Amino acid sequence: MFWNKKPSPEDIARAEEKALEASDLFDEGLADSAEQAYRESAELWKQVHGKNSEDYAYALFRLGMVLHAVERFKEMEEVYIQAAKSYRNAVGKNSSLYAACKAEQARALGLQGRDAEAVPIFEEALRIDAETLEPGDTNYGNHLNSFAGVLQNIGEYDRALETFQQALEQYKQGDSIEHQSCANTLKGIVSILMFDMADYAQAE
Repeated sequence: MFWNKKPSPEDIARAEEKALEASDLFDEGLADSAEQAYRESAELWKQVHGKNSEDYAYALFRLGMVLHAVERFKEMEEVYIQAAKSYRNAVGKNSSLYAACKAEQARALGLQGRDAEAVPIFEEALRIDAETLEPGDTNYGNHLNSFAGVLQNIGEYDRALETFQQALEQYKQGDSIEHQSCANTLKGIVSILMFDMADYAQAE
């Protein structure tokens, strides 16, 4: 097939150009156009390197971001499953790239109200994050933050609080204390503490 041949510089240039076009469109808030460009970018990278390549996987990863932005969460889930498979075959499972896809897949499940299904996928992603990312990595904090939200939704408040606190520590270590996700983490902590206080007052 085509990708078994050595790609020409022109093939690679076309794929790179389409990837840049997609990124620019997304940054400009043109979601529909960005989605189409990312799909074309993924197809070009598949032709150049095949499905089991980092470039193809990254194009899918970015496509998933667009689908998230337009709240098409089922499609977002499916795209991240594909991206995770491509990263797994390209760089292995013990990779932060693979973990990022699994975390986004779990996030998509949570956004569909399928929180219980998201838990083991988040756990896998976070195990890899702990092994591959430096302390203070913002992505690690974001994954912890999203996982804590899922735990809170299914009523595992103690574990959610602990996970929110772990996320906050990551933001502190990474000098991301002013990051929007950090603010969301603090809101999560406060909401759980207020719930506990209300529960205690009711018991009194």
